[in-house]
Amino acid sequence: MKQPLLAVQEKRHRQECPRHEGGGTEEAAAELRRLSAGGVLEHRATQAVLTAAGHGESKAPTPSRPQNPGGLSRREVDVLSLAAKGLTMQEIADRLFISPKTADHHIQHIYNKIAVSTRAAAALWAMQNAVVQ
Repeated sequence: MKQPLLAVQEKRHRQECPRHEGGGTEEAAAELRRLSAGGVLEHRATQAVLTAAGHGESKAPTPSRPQNPGGLSRREVDVLSLAAKGLTMQEIADRLFISPKTADHHIQHIYNKIAVSTRAAAALWAMQNAVVQ
């Protein structure tokens, strides 16, 4: 079985080489987009290749990450969940295998993102936004 990129290169070769009849570069670009949307190829790399080949931006939807409340990263959600349950900075750090300073750094980012200044306010926000139940 051919690798996906080799198949696309072959399609392009067939289109450009006078000995071959076949599809055009739009077909190859569509195949790259299909493979990217299916998760076979990395989306940003595929976009770079398509742009370099003169095919501009993809018309296919960009795969997106699941959105967390308040624009928090997955790690910030983990930290906030533990903080809202009353764990100390050391306990959060131990559970997540990070240093207490890193846990504190995450807490400060969380406070800025959700516009609070206390752990109690962050815990309330977490409950209201289904970060913890």
